[in-house]
Amino acid sequence: AYISTMGGGFFLCRYLTTAVAMARQQCRIALIRGDEEMAFKCRINEGYCYIHAGKLDRGKKIIKLVLYDVAKRQKQKYGIDWKVSLEHEESELAHSSDRELDELTVIR
Repeated sequence: AYISTMGGGFFLCRYLTTAVAMARQQCRIALIRGDEEMAFKCRINEGYCYIHAGKLDRGKKIIKLVLYDVAKRQKQKYGIDWKVSLEHEESELAHSSDRELDELTVIR
Protein backbone atom coordinates (compact mmCIF):
# COMPACT_ATOMS: atom_id res chain seq x y z
CA ALA A 1 0.00 0.00 0.00
CA TYR A 2 2.93 2.33 0.70
CA ILE A 3 3.92 2.62 -2.95
CA SER A 4 0.50 2.14 -4.51
CA THR A 5 -0.13 5.86 -4.99
CA MET A 6 0.68 5.68 -8.70
CA GLY A 7 1.31 9.26 -9.76
CA GLY A 8 0.09 10.76 -6.50
CA GLY A 9 3.26 10.56 -4.44
CA PHE A 10 4.00 14.27 -4.37
CA PHE A 11 0.38 15.15 -3.62
CA LEU A 12 0.32 12.55 -0.86
CA CYS A 13 3.36 13.66 1.08
CA ARG A 14 4.52 17.03 -0.37
CA TYR A 15 8.12 15.87 0.05
CA LEU A 16 9.99 15.59 -3.22
CA THR A 17 12.55 13.05 -2.01
CA THR A 18 9.83 10.74 -0.68
CA ALA A 19 7.69 11.08 -3.81
CA VAL A 20 10.65 10.37 -6.12
CA ALA A 21 11.70 7.41 -3.98
CA MET A 22 8.16 6.01 -4.27
CA ALA A 23 8.12 6.46 -8.07
CA ARG A 24 11.51 4.77 -8.37
CA GLN A 25 10.42 1.88 -6.14
CA GLN A 26 7.30 1.44 -8.28
CA CYS A 27 9.55 1.37 -11.36
CA ARG A 28 11.78 -1.31 -9.84
CA ILE A 29 8.77 -3.46 -8.98
CA ALA A 30 7.37 -3.04 -12.49
CA LEU A 31 10.70 -4.11 -14.00
CA ILE A 32 10.94 -7.11 -11.67
CA ARG A 33 7.47 -8.12 -12.85
CA GLY A 34 8.53 -7.64 -16.47
CA ASP A 35 6.04 -4.81 -17.02
CA GLU A 36 8.07 -2.37 -19.10
CA GLU A 37 5.06 -0.18 -19.91
CA MET A 38 4.30 0.34 -16.23
CA ALA A 39 7.98 1.13 -15.63
CA PHE A 40 7.73 3.87 -18.28
CA LYS A 41 4.64 5.27 -16.54
CA CYS A 42 6.47 5.28 -13.20
CA ARG A 43 9.36 7.22 -14.76
CA ILE A 44 6.84 9.72 -16.19
CA ASN A 45 5.43 10.10 -12.68
CA GLU A 46 8.93 10.78 -11.37
CA GLY A 47 9.20 13.59 -13.90
CA TYR A 48 5.82 14.94 -12.81
CA CYS A 49 6.99 14.92 -9.18
CA TYR A 50 9.87 17.23 -10.10
CA ILE A 51 7.56 19.49 -12.12
CA HIS A 52 5.04 19.76 -9.27
CA ALA A 53 7.91 20.58 -6.92
CA GLY A 54 8.96 23.48 -9.17
CA LYS A 55 11.92 21.75 -10.82
CA LEU A 56 10.57 22.09 -14.36
CA ASP A 57 13.82 21.51 -16.27
CA ARG A 58 14.62 18.30 -14.37
CA GLY A 59 11.08 16.99 -14.83
CA LYS A 60 11.02 17.80 -18.55
CA LYS A 61 14.36 16.08 -19.04
CA ILE A 62 13.14 12.88 -17.37
CA ILE A 63 9.92 12.86 -19.39
CA LYS A 64 11.78 13.47 -22.66
CA LEU A 65 14.12 10.57 -21.87
CA VAL A 66 11.09 8.33 -21.32
CA LEU A 67 9.61 9.46 -24.65
CA TYR A 68 12.89 8.60 -26.33
CA ASP A 69 12.98 5.17 -24.65
CA VAL A 70 9.34 4.47 -25.61
CA ALA A 71 10.06 5.36 -29.24
CA LYS A 72 13.15 3.13 -29.22
CA ARG A 73 11.15 0.24 -27.74
CA GLN A 74 8.36 0.63 -30.28
CA LYS A 75 10.88 0.61 -33.10
CA GLN A 76 12.50 -2.57 -31.78
CA LYS A 77 9.28 -4.35 -30.90
CA TYR A 78 6.86 -3.24 -33.61
CA GLY A 79 9.00 -1.64 -36.30
CA ILE A 80 7.36 1.74 -35.66
CA ASP A 81 9.85 4.54 -36.23
CA TRP A 82 8.87 7.66 -34.30
CA LYS A 83 10.94 10.77 -34.91
CA VAL A 84 11.88 11.58 -31.34
CA SER A 85 14.78 13.87 -30.61
CA LEU A 86 16.26 15.02 -27.34
CA GLU A 87 17.85 18.03 -29.05
CA HIS A 88 14.85 20.35 -28.76
CA GLU A 89 15.12 21.49 -25.15
CA GLU A 90 12.71 24.38 -25.72
CA SER A 91 9.93 21.97 -26.73
CA GLU A 92 6.84 21.75 -24.59
CA LEU A 93 5.43 18.45 -23.42
CA ALA A 94 1.72 17.73 -23.69
CA HIS A 95 -0.23 14.82 -22.28
CA SER A 96 -3.90 14.25 -21.83
CA SER A 97 -4.66 12.41 -18.61
CA ASP A 98 -7.20 10.20 -20.39
CA ARG A 99 -4.65 8.85 -22.86
CA GLU A 100 -2.08 6.11 -22.54
CA LEU A 101 1.72 6.56 -22.30
CA ASP A 102 2.33 5.94 -26.00
CA GLU A 103 0.16 8.96 -26.83
CA LEU A 104 2.45 11.46 -25.11
CA THR A 105 3.54 14.07 -27.60
CA VAL A 106 6.16 16.75 -27.86
CA ILE A 107 4.87 20.08 -29.14
CA ARG A 108 7.36 22.50 -30.64
